[in-house]
Amino acid sequence: MAEQYSTLQDLLNALSTGVRHIEISRYVTAAGYAVMVYDHMTTFSDEVELIWQKPISLVSCMFLFNRYLVPIVALIDLWQFGGLARGVSDKFCHDWLIVEGAFQTLCQAIAHFLACLRVRALLSAKGWVDWMLLVCGILYFTGSVLSTSMVIAYVDRDYAWNSILNVCFGSMPPWMAWAWVPGLAFETILFGLLISKAYRDWRRDLSFPITRVLYRDGFISFLVISSCSVFNIIAWSALPSSLVALAKNFSFCIIITISSRIVLNLRDLRRKPEDGYYLPQTDMPVELGSVASGKLRTTRRGTRTNTLSGKELRPKSSPAFGRSFTTSKNDGWDHSMTEMPPISVTVQVDVHREVEVDELHYDSDDKKVMHA
Repeated sequence: MAEQYSTLQDLLNALSTGVRHIEISRYVTAAGYAVMVYDHMTTFSDEVELIWQKPISLVSCMFLFNRYLVPIVALIDLWQFGGLARGVSDKFCHDWLIVEGAFQTLCQAIAHFLACLRVRALLSAKGWVDWMLLVCGILYFTGSVLSTSMVIAYVDRDYAWNSILNVCFGSMPPWMAWAWVPGLAFETILFGLLISKAYRDWRRDLSFPITRVLYRDGFISFLVISSCSVFNIIAWSALPSSLVALAKNFSFCIIITISSRIVLNLRDLRRKPEDGYYLPQTDMPVELGSVASGKLRTTRRGTRTNTLSGKELRPKSSPAFGRSFTTSKNDGWDHSMTEMPPISVTVQVDVHREVEVDELHYDSDDKKVMHA
């Protein structure tokens, strides 16, 4: 180390800067952990009602895996990196480097998988969507595992306990920032599919609770996860090596927190319908949302549509008293009926399950609801 500095004063200044950078990284790491724990505490009652009291499914298992194992692993890392540990062995540093790297890669893959399910649900689980998500998911996971493995192998060469900084530390590869590129690219593809579907629905004037929640959470998820990825890319490529942990642990906690929030938001849609919509009762567990009832409303063309299917609703025969069909209050519709019965199209709610409600048509002559 002495060969890198011309004077002792330069060495002391560099050491002081390194200690200050480590302290900043510790505060940021603690902030990320505090956000995750706070979110866990404020949503625990929702978790009990929406997760524990519902049938076990793939999504709930992934949710609980990230929900409870991540705080434990993050706490150990906070103990090791936060200056609380004393006399840690080099073997612990080597072993923890591998365990932490593998665990964070797996947990972030789960968060991306849940994002895949949301996009798949919005695109009605079409064949080409499944193949595209499968190929992109395999490429993302393979790239993430390979890049993380290469980083771990490089760092592990001299990764050891630093008694001066009181932290496990080692040499970082100059290309380490590439480890975040596969996840950022995958999220960008998912966001592109989400934007294209949102634009098509906007052009067709379609809007109902489940899609509003999926779009909202999809936009928030992309904004948060992509921001964390960019934060790490900048920290690992442009900042000094002493700031390498500035974004890593903070981003890990935030990504897991937003992923858990989105799962609870979608399940909460069944418990608290939005904007006066109500949901059909079913015992089928809902993983990514639920089917809401539709309301009659006037589109840009002045025709009545079902907000779920987007199909125009017209009387099957001429309105009573010889009135022509209009969209005014005297158009032959029964306006005492403020909401139509549950109307929907097939909505994908899990990898293997769907909720289906038959579309209903309204007969204006005899004021009866008949199955199509």
